[in-house]
Amino acid sequence: MAELIPSLEKINNMKPKPTEGEYTLIKKLSEELGDDYKVYYQPFLDGDRPDIIVLKKNLGILIIEVKDWNLNSYNIGIEQNSINNYRKKLVFRLKKNNAVVGNPFEQVNRYKSDFYGPYIEGLFMDLTRDSSIYRNIVRTAVYFHNEKDISVKRFGEFGKIIDTVKYTRTWGRDSNIIEDVEYLFSYNFYKNRKIEKTENFEELAELYNDEFERLLQPAFHEIDEGEYVKFIKKQEALAKSKEKEQKKIKGVAGSGKTLLLAHRAVSAAKRTDNTVLILTYNITISNYIRDRLNKVRENFSWDKFEIKNYHLFIKKQLDKCKAFDVDLFDDDDKEQNELLEKEIKEIFERNRDKLKKYKAIFVDECQDFDKIWLDTIKENFLAPDGEFVIFADEKQNIYGRDLDKDKKVKTNIIGKWNELNQSFRVKNRISKLAELYQKEFMNGKYELDKFKSEQIGFGDNSGEVMYNYSEKISIEEIREKVEEIILKKKIHNNKVCILGMQVVHLRLLEKYFRDKYDVKFEMDIETEEEYQEIYKKYYYDKKELKKKLEARRRIRKRHFYLDSGKMKISTTHSFKGWELENIVLIIDSDDGNTTDELIYTAFTRAKENLIIFNRGNRKIDKFFNEKVDYTPI
Repeated sequence: MAELIPSLEKINNMKPKPTEGEYTLIKKLSEELGDDYKVYYQPFLDGDRPDIIVLKKNLGILIIEVKDWNLNSYNIGIEQNSINNYRKKLVFRLKKNNAVVGNPFEQVNRYKSDFYGPYIEGLFMDLTRDSSIYRNIVRTAVYFHNEKDISVKRFGEFGKIIDTVKYTRTWGRDSNIIEDVEYLFSYNFYKNRKIEKTENFEELAELYNDEFERLLQPAFHEIDEGEYVKFIKKQEALAKSKEKEQKKIKGVAGSGKTLLLAHRAVSAAKRTDNTVLILTYNITISNYIRDRLNKVRENFSWDKFEIKNYHLFIKKQLDKCKAFDVDLFDDDDKEQNELLEKEIKEIFERNRDKLKKYKAIFVDECQDFDKIWLDTIKENFLAPDGEFVIFADEKQNIYGRDLDKDKKVKTNIIGKWNELNQSFRVKNRISKLAELYQKEFMNGKYELDKFKSEQIGFGDNSGEVMYNYSEKISIEEIREKVEEIILKKKIHNNKVCILGMQVVHLRLLEKYFRDKYDVKFEMDIETEEEYQEIYKKYYYDKKELKKKLEARRRIRKRHFYLDSGKMKISTTHSFKGWELENIVLIIDSDDGNTTDELIYTAFTRAKENLIIFNRGNRKIDKFFNEKVDYTPI
């Protein structure tokens, strides 16, 4: 008998209750499969809830989409993709009104795709090396409860044209489901799929077994896992969730905005007993928010939080509206983005009643958001009694979003900002640098921060700013100097992050460290070897090359963790919102892309030591030599 997670007793008490098809299938699978199987009902996967996932120990998983449909109510056929005429797709249309409904084969394969990267980084990397092996660690099936096996065999014809149907098992209620599941996890399945390296496959499936179980197991945060936090009076008031409240909160670097967000999010989850939506622009910051949530001293279930990049969240919602052909935004095409915004607005207006409504929505690093995005969220996803809170710092407006007449972030919340002026993270010398930098480069552009007096004087010289200017310094020389500082100060690699504006320099630096000292890095970009491998395949097509590199970086960002024990390498854009004791910053010559906001953001990531290598930015060099008390490198 297989283990059913959660138990049947807990499933019976769920709201909403399982459909008849879901209930029938989970009972059949749990009662008739052997002890080496686990059956998961609607596991929480970062906001997604596949109907059923079957895991066989050390042999991978099977994702099952369940439909209680009567197929006679649908017209089912092949249609051209409205975006790409060369791509055909299987479409389900209701006979009564010709409306398109969700394709269960596409849905189950989207879940499968998410395991190869968004959920498990290693599977993505392995997939690029040998797809014949790795594709088969995750299998898929669709179960039509109200159909007989003979009826669902019609999908075999569609499978000759559509791969998502071809490689997905299709069952009716009288199909030999148990026999088929056992076959999918058998040696014969691998052999028929022409997977010759069966021993290697089983070794890899075993390697990922713990990852699968970790992802699928319901997670609960115990109060003792958190830490005691002493908030000042203003923070304490802002950390309490309130029904219908809409607030905008801004603060200086290190004022605890993300920690405050985490505490308020937990408060909202406990108040509403509903899912809390937390949106970001920066993909990497999601893991930092989870880390902040983990430090809250409260009991809570992790499935109460959806932490999403805005565009990936919107893409998921479009999929739920059956708008599968709407692509994500292109940062380089403003005109196309405006057309997309209009199309998205129309799609959501048509489907507004069907969209999930959240009783609490929080937006972190709101200076990264266009106001139209805030309107989209508020109009379509906020419940009538919902709480809507944004957190921002306009001085970190590295994407050049429009500001309001008061030189603050443009929002759709009326009233004044709640301001946090005290920094609890940044050491005094770095706070002084931030204040001097604002006065020098941001005066007139923004309202300058009013730092608390105890932060910027009175003999406290904690922290250190180290600085080197050389237009000819090589990446290899930077690596040597960084290693020298780390050894001299006895700094652990886990407490160091190297930031830069140009990916090519960061790739080379990582390679030099790896080749010379065998240093392992947590990074949000590709390695030099990975870049060369991708470049050789796609050098002739710049658009495809960019697409493949962005896909690799997106996966790395999803799996970028601060406390991994490794040294970190990141672009300044991706590290915004994070913090670490020691930051190494590489500033290149002023090429027009290195903005005042970007450099300010990089400076304020450091908690204790800021180590700067300026490779030709004379404006910054003049500022350091005239205004800053620094230690020469």
